[in-house]
Amino acid sequence: KNTVWIPAGEDWGGYTDRHLVVGRDTILDALDIMPQLIIKPFVYHHSKHHNTEMFVKSVWDHKNLTVRRFRRGMFLVAANNDTSWKPAVLSLHGVPGLKIKYRDEYLVAKRCVSEQESKGKYWELI
Repeated sequence: KNTVWIPAGEDWGGYTDRHLVVGRDTILDALDIMPQLIIKPFVYHHSKHHNTEMFVKSVWDHKNLTVRRFRRGMFLVAANNDTSWKPAVLSLHGVPGLKIKYRDEYLVAKRCVSEQESKGKYWELI
């Protein structure tokens, strides 16, 4: 109860905002983060919470949520027409039209999956 599971890495000074696993008792607390910004806009200063990961950490800490980690078995991809701040340049073998966004993240995920398959497991907590 009150536990949020997130993949290890990509925290950028807070908690990753890309994926989470929670139980039904915790889902609203974990997902409902915007009221903190709307109700108290001056409590969350840009210099202290300058990215979404830091903001998520601030809200979850305020709500006393326990954060646990699991090994990262995923990576971010982008479509060929992606216009985000960092363009993806590495082709994803066997998947036309998608590119690997962050090489290091891809390598960690690939290693994790490979290690799990060799152990006959597909889920391991850290």
